[in-house]
Amino acid sequence: MNRKLHMDTRAVNAVAPSIDPAKDALLLDKATEEARMGIGFVNVLTMKNPLVFGKYNERPLKDTETNKMLTSFSKHGIQWNKEETALCMIVKRSRLVQQEYAGDWMSPETLREVTFNDKEGLVLASGQHRVAALKKMHENMMDELEGLLNRHASLLGLAAPTEEHVEESDALRGEIGEMKGKVDMLGKWGVIIYDEGKSDRSVYSCANETRSIGARLEHLRMINARMDHI
Repeated sequence: MNRKLHMDTRAVNAVAPSIDPAKDALLLDKATEEARMGIGFVNVLTMKNPLVFGKYNERPLKDTETNKMLTSFSKHGIQWNKEETALCMIVKRSRLVQQEYAGDWMSPETLREVTFNDKEGLVLASGQHRVAALKKMHENMMDELEGLLNRHASLLGLAAPTEEHVEESDALRGEIGEMKGKVDMLGKWGVIIYDEGKSDRSVYSCANETRSIGARLEHLRMINARMDHI
């Protein structure tokens, strides 16, 4: 005996979507902000803690991208005190020497240097090309400075310098001083500090895919390798 089937003819009421990317993004943004401990800066050239990349961003370091960043630094200057370009650092609160890191990106003098009570690695969600570009720029500056110093030393060693030699020596002194000033300023970069404990516990399921706060930080904060687009 065949069973007669009937279609459901009842009105279809609105229901909440099973997948809501906007809501998922809002939850992740909220969790990200709850894990945020403050802002400050580090000197990537002088700090004792090695910087660790790859935990949240698996993209390989590429010389082409580093060179693009280096070109942008030369063209636009080193914009270290902007939230859009800040390095996202995920660290345990207990590792921080200071516990309060307030400040204003628009007033760089209010930003405190972030220091640590150990020399262990620091996990960053992104920024490897920025750091690599800074280090390469430092190498280039040191090479240029060495050339200036060598030329100046050769002039100082002349037994009977001419007027032209004296003028060149004076000009080199100015160039050397300016280059030393640039080297001293290089390496400083803004950071946003996130609590590793909170970020590691804040895991959400979004569109059937589990994503951690670290992944969200990478999505929200990582800039395009070309600083021209900032």
